[in-house]
Amino acid sequence: MSTERQPLGWRLWLQWVAATSVGLVLGFLVATILVVQLLSRVVGESLGDDQLTGGPITGAAFAAVLGLVLGLSQWMVLRQHLPRSGWWAPATTAGVALGFLFAVTVSRLWPGPSGVGRETTASEALIFVGGWASVGGAIGIPLGMAQGLVLLQYLSRAGWWVLTSVTACTALAATVATVFFVLGDTHLVSGPLAVAPKLTGAVALLLGPGAITGAVLVWMLRRPRPEKAQP
Repeated sequence: MSTERQPLGWRLWLQWVAATSVGLVLGFLVATILVVQLLSRVVGESLGDDQLTGGPITGAAFAAVLGLVLGLSQWMVLRQHLPRSGWWAPATTAGVALGFLFAVTVSRLWPGPSGVGRETTASEALIFVGGWASVGGAIGIPLGMAQGLVLLQYLSRAGWWVLTSVTACTALAATVATVFFVLGDTHLVSGPLAVAPKLTGAVALLLGPGAITGAVLVWMLRRPRPEKAQP
């Protein structure tokens, strides 16, 4: 049974942005329930909060669940254009989990401050944001490679997906660090304006990753491999 190829353009981009945003939110909620809450019940009070939620194994499990939900949400859109893309969800699961472990290693190498406060200077805040951006980029490398292997079967420009993934994850991490920590917890922005960055950041956090990857996906789908192109 053949699957009719859906039109490419703004419709696909909007669907991808929506699927990515929903996948991130649902993935975070499901991972919190299944990993954090389940482990807290099983382990009880023998582990502290930092050990329970911050350990590499727990973190990788959390990332894997988030990646699975995100991958399934994105696959619901991708399958309309690449019918045999069933490996997308497993690839996303593995990519996010491995990316988390790689990011843990990178974060230990970054010499920047571990946090920010009211007395943080602009230069210290810049270093802090740079540290978060490097961690985000570290997540994007394994994720982009895993997903790129799925796209490589069909698309001639699939190699660009790794760079796209790194860019999206770096921008996402830098946005989180800038909006929710630097501008939210320091004296750099105060008064009524202090609420605006967080609202803007929340919108960017939900829409940014899907907007970046969706634009590149539309561009790539318009350039299929010759042997996979529809007559």
